[in-house]
Amino acid sequence: MDAAFPDNYRVLARYNRWINQCLYQACESLSDAERKQERGAFFGSIHHTLTHLVLADKMWLHRFASQQTVFAALSPAMLALPDGSDYSSDLHPDWHDLRQTRDALDEVIEQWLAGMVPDFLTSTMRRGAQETGEGVEAEPDWDMTSQSPPDYPDDQRTTW
Repeated sequence: MDAAFPDNYRVLARYNRWINQCLYQACESLSDAERKQERGAFFGSIHHTLTHLVLADKMWLHRFASQQTVFAALSPAMLALPDGSDYSSDLHPDWHDLRQTRDALDEVIEQWLAGMVPDFLTSTMRRGAQETGEGVEAEPDWDMTSQSPPDYPDDQRTTW
């Protein structure tokens, strides 16, 4: 695989960090109550939407860390989630904790991609109930890093 391919993801990671910094800076001007105010959005409030993005990033990075390739940047401590966490969990009710976690996670994403070898992107990713063999999906890793959001159950879907 061409070495430029992983370089594209490295550029996207830097952009991701930059846009997150801009977004969080803009949210700094809001009070905690304003950030947590129900706004009828998919995840309710601005705060919960940002929390959801952190959770989703940790879940995806955990899937990559669970493959046969070892990445030093993807430490279990950084990717740890409380038992029972799902897309509705509010893991960081404190604004400053959420912002620090986002900053640290963006650094981890950049470190992960900096250490990624091109061969990883052509390997097969397995996810699902691997211990039983049920619900296991296998796709090239590069496809998993580029895929659309998951198809949510009807009760979590936004109607446009």
